[in-house]
Amino acid sequence: QSGSLKVGESLTLVPTVLPNDATNKEIVWASSNESVAAVVDGIVTAISHGTATITVTTVSESKSASFELSVYQTVTGVTLDKVANTINVGESFTLKATVNPEIAQNKEVTWSTSNPHVASVNNGLVTAISSGSALITVTTKDGNYKAICYVTVVKPVTGVTLDSTSLDLIVNEETTLVATVSPSD
Repeated sequence: QSGSLKVGESLTLVPTVLPNDATNKEIVWASSNESVAAVVDGIVTAISHGTATITVTTVSESKSASFELSVYQTVTGVTLDKVANTINVGESFTLKATVNPEIAQNKEVTWSTSNPHVASVNNGLVTAISSGSALITVTTKDGNYKAICYVTVVKPVTGVTLDSTSLDLIVNEETTLVATVSPSD
């Protein structure tokens, strides 16, 4: 037989000693890897990531049965390589998600944006669509842990002009020049 547990879980194995009318039904439990799984009176506790064989043996005739156990580590959190970023409309950048711990079995994540009109996200690739702000969120499938990056999207300045290209002034005369930044938004 075989099965799996996540770290910290337990299960109870119930052996059957045959024949039913055997005189000495005394048994001994053992784990092939105590650092992965411990067994006491048939109660198996998953301790750390790995595999172990749980064996029950009769004392009188040395008959045995075994259970192959895989212990896996669940996700304990997720982080992003950036918590905030400012980019221009039309630009992109890639966010890298790190699922912890490194030995976690299911590192699958999903990505979402709070404002798809400002920034889209596809597998960590963030693309700026229009000026504004958006929260990009990565969420683990195992444990539903989240990490967020605050994205500000700006339109870059493409130019500046003055309302006059030349002026003729006399001494002590003042004038005001008006600057226009392009684009207007």
